[in-house]
Amino acid sequence: EDLYTIEDPYLNDLQINLVVSSDCEQAQLSALLIRPSSTLHFVYTEKPLPLDLARWPKPLYQKQAFEANRIGLVMPSSPASGTIRAALITAAGLFRQGGDDLSLDLTLTSQENLPSALDEHFILIGTPDRLPLLQRLDLPLPLAERQFQLQSQMPAAIVPGVPFSYTLRVTNTSAATQTFFVEDRLPPNATFLACDGGCVQGRPGVVRWSVGQVAAGKAVSNVLRLRLDPAASVGEPVAHTATLFDGAGAIVNVDTLTGEVATNTTPQVIASPAQKSKYFFHDGKAGIVETDGVVQETVSPWSARRAVVIITGLNDAALFKAAYALSTKSRFPGMSGLYALVQDVRPFPSVQEEPVQDILLAELGYSDNTLGGAIFDTANYFFEVPGGWMPAEESSLNLHFAHSKGLDNISATLDVRLNGTPIGSVDLGTEEAADAWTKFPLPRTPFQPGRNRLEVRVSARRETVCVDPRDTHLWLTLYADSFLHLSYQAFSAPPRLEDFPYPFSDMKDLSDVLFVLPAHPSAETLLGVLKLAGYLGSASRGDGFRPRLLLAE
Repeated sequence: EDLYTIEDPYLNDLQINLVVSSDCEQAQLSALLIRPSSTLHFVYTEKPLPLDLARWPKPLYQKQAFEANRIGLVMPSSPASGTIRAALITAAGLFRQGGDDLSLDLTLTSQENLPSALDEHFILIGTPDRLPLLQRLDLPLPLAERQFQLQSQMPAAIVPGVPFSYTLRVTNTSAATQTFFVEDRLPPNATFLACDGGCVQGRPGVVRWSVGQVAAGKAVSNVLRLRLDPAASVGEPVAHTATLFDGAGAIVNVDTLTGEVATNTTPQVIASPAQKSKYFFHDGKAGIVETDGVVQETVSPWSARRAVVIITGLNDAALFKAAYALSTKSRFPGMSGLYALVQDVRPFPSVQEEPVQDILLAELGYSDNTLGGAIFDTANYFFEVPGGWMPAEESSLNLHFAHSKGLDNISATLDVRLNGTPIGSVDLGTEEAADAWTKFPLPRTPFQPGRNRLEVRVSARRETVCVDPRDTHLWLTLYADSFLHLSYQAFSAPPRLEDFPYPFSDMKDLSDVLFVLPAHPSAETLLGVLKLAGYLGSASRGDGFRPRLLLAE
């Protein structure tokens, strides 16, 4: 009857209701059969593809899409370990969202073997030096080739409240005299004091150095003096990013250097590496921090109906940041629009020696749940039993609920099952309707390693078929402050194939999973291991993934 667009522009809902105008006894005999040969016919005009990283993984993956959810991964031929690891992280995040409803293809490219066309959504993974395909894309953050030379040098250890300095150096590597200026983005935790000359702080946090003319083959330097914030914490990074402009105002190079807050100064000095990526990213106003992970989204050059997501960075560390940020289930701050810059990611969580014993349903991600028209209804709650542990006999489910008085009059019961095994029930007619707590002992036998399911059922015996199962006066609310008490004891059992993917999916972020591949894996091997990483991501349901990789000779 009704086709309407809800808040998500990629998702529509078609509702078909059968209304029978007769006595309820006769209405129970009515049925509507919708055959699978039914079709939908749409007359529509094609609109520009809406792109926004905040809606990731759309439009690449859409639930219940008319088209198959087929996504291509594009990587350099003979990919380095950092690129393969980024692809594993990406695959795990994708399959956590799509599961079996997702299909992956893999294309390996090189300068000599660029694809003539890609007729599907695809994800480009790798550093710019190994991805010539980037040159074909209309990138929100343009990619530029470095010109001339921009370097810096600074102390490795910087003490809060104490002045320090770093040196900027510009070298004209061309055969003719050039004019330059530099804009240096200061460390956010430092205050500019002075420089050797030609400097002005035009806007907060940025110092402009008018370099002037530099003869061919010559270099000029300038020393900037700053003071670190006295409140800076030990171990905190102290980073600056300088952007080099030519005389016409075009961005021609960028340099990022990072020291660290320390309690004492040291004689150690750090400098820009001699070997850098041939390329850099910029936003038209300044260069992008060289250590940032970069995620971008654009339209495919081969089809206006297909999107391209680029996961990249100037080195493996930046590439990892970009892939990890995109794999997280919770919205990564700043992941919106056509691009996102990933400055850092969360540190690895500390290993927990013993699992938590009391877990609120709210801590598992559930909120208060009202079962409306509760003649027959079910709520499912999933939780994990970590590897090496098994709940003991004194474990229990402490269920907090309330229900309508109407359930008292229809012999309603609440039943609890653990992995399909009934473990307890309560007569709702004898329980306090407004605020009830009931403890259900959890026997050890139904537990299984890894994922477990608690099923809470509400059912009633109907005296007549004319009781409306959608009656909103019949309800039961399960509160999120209900909790599981799991008294663990150590448990050791040999791994079994029938338990797969356990124990590989035991750590939610897959950080204890090591993929070992040949030094030069084939495309078939890479595609297989990417699908395996995707399967583990789907099984673990983690919020971000960190599998490890070893390329063995």
